[in-house]
Amino acid sequence: LVARERDPQKKAALHLRLFRLQKKLRMQDDVAAAEIRAAVELDPKNTTILDAAEKFFTDKKDGKGLDALYTTRLKSLDRNDVPARLLLLERLAQLRRYELRDLRAAIDACEAMSALDPDAIKPREDAARLHVELGQWKEAVYAWRAVLDRDTLLVEAWRGLFSVYARSRQADDAFAVAATMTALEIA
Repeated sequence: LVARERDPQKKAALHLRLFRLQKKLRMQDDVAAAEIRAAVELDPKNTTILDAAEKFFTDKKDGKGLDALYTTRLKSLDRNDVPARLLLLERLAQLRRYELRDLRAAIDACEAMSALDPDAIKPREDAARLHVELGQWKEAVYAWRAVLDRDTLLVEAWRGLFSVYARSRQADDAFAVAATMTALEIA
């Protein structure tokens, strides 16, 4: 027992057993949540623990718990495992945008995806839309321009840029975008 207390992985396994026992005995959810959080903290690479935690927080519709779990998983992932990091960041961005309604944090996740995959368009589009939702016109323009840098003929980006200029009452810029869209035959 003393050896298990000193080894973080064995101690995490004990916390997982306590979590399962508390769930089986239908104890309070906050007690079970504390046990699963402790297990994740001690062994953030253990897929059994991570899957149990994700299922628990999803079933309880605990967005903050899922956010903390995804953040912990992200920190524990190998920096060279770009596909796994991108997948986790996308889930984190969606969670923050739709469940937690924390648009600034969702933008941060989108920007992290863009940093990991410089050619990706979707995270830049999502960031631009989030900036528009927040009324951050200047940042939205930069984000839409970053999308257009990667795909000049993307109609949605041109429309987004036009919309930002129109909403922010920049008529000359909106007209220039509309003229460019017409010239490119994407209007």
